[in-house]
Amino acid sequence: MKKRNNMEYLFKASAVLALFYLCYILFLKKETFFEYNRWFLLAGLITALVFPFIVIPIYINYEPISIQESANFVTESLIPNSSTVKQFEWQNLIPIIYIIGFSFFLIRFILQFGSLIVLLLKNQKNTEGFYTYIIIKNDIAPFSFFKWIVYNPEQFNSKELNLIISHEKVHAREFHSIDILFTQFISVIFWFNPFAWFYKKDLQQNLEYIADYKAQNTSNSEKDYQRLLLKTSIANQNLTLANNFYNSLIKKRIVMLHKSRSKTIKQWKYLFILPLLTAFLMSVNTKEVLVETTPKTVNKIDVASQNQKELNTFKKEAIEIIFTKNTTDKELDNIKDKLLKEGITFNISQLERNNKNEITAINVDFKAKDGSANYNINGSEPIKSFYFKLKDDGGFGVGTIQSHVNKFTYNTNVKKQAKHKIHVDTLHIIEDGDKKNHKIVVRGSVNNLQLNNGKTPLFVIDGEVKSENEVKSLNSNHIKSVSVIKEDTAIKTYGKEAKDGVVVITTQKDNHFVNENGNNKKVKTIHVTSSSNGFKDPLIILDGKKVSFDSINTNNIKSLNVLKGVAATEAYGSKGENGVVVIKSKDKGNNKYILKSDTVTFNNDDTGKTVYSINENTTNETLNTYRLQLKEQNIDVKFSKMKRNNQGELTSIKIAIDDNKGSKASSTWKNNNTIPTILFGKKGGSVFAKTKN
Repeated sequence: MKKRNNMEYLFKASAVLALFYLCYILFLKKETFFEYNRWFLLAGLITALVFPFIVIPIYINYEPISIQESANFVTESLIPNSSTVKQFEWQNLIPIIYIIGFSFFLIRFILQFGSLIVLLLKNQKNTEGFYTYIIIKNDIAPFSFFKWIVYNPEQFNSKELNLIISHEKVHAREFHSIDILFTQFISVIFWFNPFAWFYKKDLQQNLEYIADYKAQNTSNSEKDYQRLLLKTSIANQNLTLANNFYNSLIKKRIVMLHKSRSKTIKQWKYLFILPLLTAFLMSVNTKEVLVETTPKTVNKIDVASQNQKELNTFKKEAIEIIFTKNTTDKELDNIKDKLLKEGITFNISQLERNNKNEITAINVDFKAKDGSANYNINGSEPIKSFYFKLKDDGGFGVGTIQSHVNKFTYNTNVKKQAKHKIHVDTLHIIEDGDKKNHKIVVRGSVNNLQLNNGKTPLFVIDGEVKSENEVKSLNSNHIKSVSVIKEDTAIKTYGKEAKDGVVVITTQKDNHFVNENGNNKKVKTIHVTSSSNGFKDPLIILDGKKVSFDSINTNNIKSLNVLKGVAATEAYGSKGENGVVVIKSKDKGNNKYILKSDTVTFNNDDTGKTVYSINENTTNETLNTYRLQLKEQNIDVKFSKMKRNNQGELTSIKIAIDDNKGSKASSTWKNNNTIPTILFGKKGGSVFAKTKN
């Protein structure tokens, strides 16, 4: 049971129940709109159950600022800090007390229902049309339950019996038993809420008003009916789950029978509930959704030239917080206070613990003026430790801690001189042997890029072999990605010259070209790459024909689609078992400079990592392909709130992704121009959806 979430639901629903009840007592109870009152009270029960699930999104625009600084990569070990002191907290008793009360009232309800069914089955029955009459000898008050009307004929003369049966027929005909069962069900769930019991009592009383009013209208003498109410005002037994003719509110029933009918104009009172519900909804059921605007990148040289006072606004005390399975609620509150002083709002939801008070599920949100971060994990086992790190430049992040980090870790304190200093968006480390493709996303410059053997590797820039001096002379702002290929894989791909490894550099391409008419056209480059590191290449279909990678002219590609798994084998049989890349070339008459598509990465590795990239030019067809491919891995992704401009470019999108194993992520992007490049998928056992750094 999700303790905190469930308790929050119960309290919100109880508040809605109280609002409806107070509106009924203050404005409606004394009116004779009995039928309308019935539906108002039923609407209150349904609204109370549904209301907590309604969330009003509040969109907040924010503009992230990224400060480009040098970053060094070193190998280091991170050991989680485990808390061994377990503190007893009284609020942990609340769910236990609730379950005890719920179980008690549920068992009582089952016993009462069972007794009623036994009574209906064991006694003599007589069916007349829709109604079934149950004749009993017990000293029990007359009652009805759905179409069954139960009474003891020896208690009344024939005239009185006809009046009572007329009353019970109203209950049966209008299915008042549904209302009774519904209120009984609500009182079991909200047993702790006194308004639930008051609500049940007044709803049942209103049903009696309805039956009294209609039964009296069908009788020849109104006074005879009222005398019968007085005569039977003292009952021997009543059944809780039935519509009893006897009850302790006979006086109020007689008063209502004598009361003049309320004027229709007074029905406007039912509208009182609307502003109250709206105010309550806006006060407790809102959620802030950060909408990323066009980010500003402040280069180091620009920052240095700014006023020192402005620079200091980015400088904060470096903070690193480790969250473990043993972190207590009190410690979480202390963390919240500490981060608030640093200008970061820390919110916790979906917190669950096992019987050892270990955290098994948690969803945390970190929000600041210039950005946000989220970490969500849900399962039956205790969580793995994770960290939150606030750097001294104001940036922050959250992630899982490995017991031993044997690759690269961000560290701003290392001051070793770099052999090759280059600026990248992504760094790929491909090592032969374990057949893994490690992707490290960095901001800033990468220092000390060299192979472990200390020798000078072969440098390849945009497919051409270059000297070390040419690499050093590169403008760091023009480099998009760096891939390091080592050992046998390098030799297989680039020959003997690559015996000391290869550094493959891809530069940022100018995405504006001038066509033959002199018009500027925005384009998007398609990268189609083949690997020789032990993975099998996919089937390549160009204009309906099988081709090799070497025969592809990327400048002549019109569209490209990737098929994987079942979709590939259904279309191309066993030849498509490694995936299929379907390419359509441009018509000869088309402008040869215009190319608008997605960057496609085809990865058949077995690391459990699935990453997709979309941008403003991504088509609906491509999004659907990604959705189907993730579905094959039992990962659900939903694209919504999509908007495009006149050029068909995406300006807004919401991505919600769920691996159906407890990991969920959801993000929204909205921009007056176009959306940024977005990465989504699953990595390290968790799903994500984020802007590409």
